[in-house]
Amino acid sequence: LNGLLVGIATLLVLLNKSVAQTAPLVLLLFGSFLLTSFSSKKYNPRFVVLEESDGLLGNIKIVEHYAEWYGRPGDIGRGVMVNNTMQSFMDTEDPENSSIWAWSNIIPTILSIYPKDSKALLCGLGGGTIVKQLSRLQFEYDVVELDKRMEYYCKKYFNIDQSLKVHTDDARHHIKTMPEKYDIIIFDTFLSESAPEHLLTKEAFMDVKDKLNPEGLLLINFYGFLSGEMGYSSRSVYKTLLDAGFKTEIIATPGDEENRNLLFIASDKYHDFSNASYKEPGVRPFNYLNDLKVDQNSINIFEAESLRDNNPKLAKLYAKPAKSWKVAYNDYYTKNLYVD
Repeated sequence: LNGLLVGIATLLVLLNKSVAQTAPLVLLLFGSFLLTSFSSKKYNPRFVVLEESDGLLGNIKIVEHYAEWYGRPGDIGRGVMVNNTMQSFMDTEDPENSSIWAWSNIIPTILSIYPKDSKALLCGLGGGTIVKQLSRLQFEYDVVELDKRMEYYCKKYFNIDQSLKVHTDDARHHIKTMPEKYDIIIFDTFLSESAPEHLLTKEAFMDVKDKLNPEGLLLINFYGFLSGEMGYSSRSVYKTLLDAGFKTEIIATPGDEENRNLLFIASDKYHDFSNASYKEPGVRPFNYLNDLKVDQNSINIFEAESLRDNNPKLAKLYAKPAKSWKVAYNDYYTKNLYVD
């Protein structure tokens, strides 16, 4: 309602309507604003909303709830939600050991093939899970995050070192302009259920390639669909990485396509993960990564397309997978978070 009224009021101003003509509408707009500003949402007592804010990049909530289906049964977990889609989830009893989902344990296992003091760039802060893991791997690392609020929430609610420097910037702009080179660049850049398409074009991958050291690695977290119409966007990301000159492998987290993630591993060589080793107390390790690799011969890149800056369409291609994720989150969170 507010948006509609603002639009009408703006139109009247542009049409040079008089103050007398526009005053009633302005008063209506102000009254509507007051009404919506002072109305309070009623949350389900199963969920404790510690803090919430709205911004240009969406609604962010810090939420605690019983986490029977996250991590170890019986824990109270704390999560950061963007537009009611959970981005990170932390065990409040053991916040340092935070590999709640399979992908968040497999990512540091992949990276463990690199020696300590390797240099990493993390694009996408989320709830800081990967930051803790990079510290545990004893890497040097930088972090870039588009939404300044994430840094504030991470440091306040997710046991992130207060001295952590976070570059508030678009990841592609940062990569394009930064002087540094890295052994590892990580794209964990979901905004609720959407992946930023400007990071996943051939031109963007060429920028990344220019900022990787020899035998450096780009790791991308993406939707789990790979086959059929739902997997068209993932196959297109894969094809685009190949067209950018990367030797590319895919690791699929355990589970059905709709309940898993794909981790794209792009480098100038293929990797043997036989000696990959990473373990957090109380969490099952994934030290068998070679078994999780997708057979590249099974990926039909002829039914895919290479993504380009001059034809931005990835958001359209992944619309159905994104909707699938959103529906799943709506079924648990949006339908249960509020009470009438």
